[in-house]
Amino acid sequence: MNTGPKPEDDSLRKCLREWRVEASPPPRFQEQVWRRIQDAESGRPAGLGLVLQNLAARFLGRRGWVPSYLSLALAVGLGLGYWQAKAQASSVSEDLRQQYVQSIDPYQRPR
Repeated sequence: MNTGPKPEDDSLRKCLREWRVEASPPPRFQEQVWRRIQDAESGRPAGLGLVLQNLAARFLGRRGWVPSYLSLALAVGLGLGYWQAKAQASSVSEDLRQQYVQSIDPYQRPR
């Protein structure tokens, strides 16, 4: 029975020896790691900023989902903008109505 290294093993070992990682960690990576370790050891919950950053990295890290998130954010933004514009237009309309009533009847008091 032959238990020596196979030729595939040698090529794999050679490939692994030559392999180098080119990616660099995100900014302030070590600081964030040590902060998480400290928070975990002290039993203190992570800060809100760190939690939001982790959620954003987790969800936006999937490239296939980014267009969906952007579309959702755009739809929510447009909806909120429309709602606020409608409220402001209603307020302006009410002001104009009161001004018109006062112009016709100057003794009409504003509400």
